[in-house]
This record gives sequence, structure tokens and C-alpha cells, in this order.
Amino acid sequence: MEFPEIMELYNTIFTKKQVQFIPEHSTQSNIMFVKWLMREPELLPIIRPLIDYLFYVSPKHFFALLYTHIPKRVEAPRIKKKGLAVKIKADKVLDKIREVIGWSAIEMEKNQDIIDKVIIAEKDYWIKEFGFK
Repeated sequence: MEFPEIMELYNTIFTKKQVQFIPEHSTQSNIMFVKWLMREPELLPIIRPLIDYLFYVSPKHFFALLYTHIPKRVEAPRIKKKGLAVKIKADKVLDKIREVIGWSAIEMEKNQDIIDKVIIAEKDYWIKEFGFK
């Protein structure tokens, strides 16, 4: 099933528009719907009992359960994308220190306050020390 069809079905669960045809979809699509619906705290008591039927009824019947049990809204809630890793502008000095010390990116984040006090405060010294121009 294509992404626009999935989003159309997701919107249909909330808007209760007439569904002429439910395309063939798998249990994976229903798992995705449940995952998205569980992000709404007021829907948790409604969805919890329905999860028991997820693997025992056909995907179309489970979609029908979601359609009938979820209350009507004007529009479906927005689905937020997971945050993508933010690329940090490469700093030659910090990269060189990271290489010399052997720290990972996580260790650099944990020790950011030390780096700010020692290295960033005297960046000119470290640029000369490492031979950068």
C-alpha cells in the first residue's frame, strides 16, 4: 500500500468519511495505525482493548474496529516525524581534539561544558597548537 493511501485511511478513521473501498493492506498497516493513534492520550482507553484483536481478525476487520470505535473529529491529528539527527557544523579544532582524545560524539556532548571552558574560550591558542590557519 502506498503512503497516500495509508494517510487517507488514517484520516478516514477520524473524519468518518464514507469509505467506498478499503484497499488490501496488511497487519503492518494496522500496527502503524495503532502506533499513531496511541500518541493521543485520550484515545488510549479506547485502543487498549482493541489491540487484543490485532492478530486474530483480518486487517480489514481491524480497520473497521478502529473506524467504529474512534470518536469523530474534524481532522486527524498531525503525525510528527521523528527528529532527524542534526548535523553540526564541522569545527576543525573540535574534530582534532576528538581524534586525539578518542572521544565519540556522545562523549563530546557529555563533556560539552568542559570543552566550552577550556577549548572554545581559548580557540586561537588551539588553532596555533594544531597548526590550522
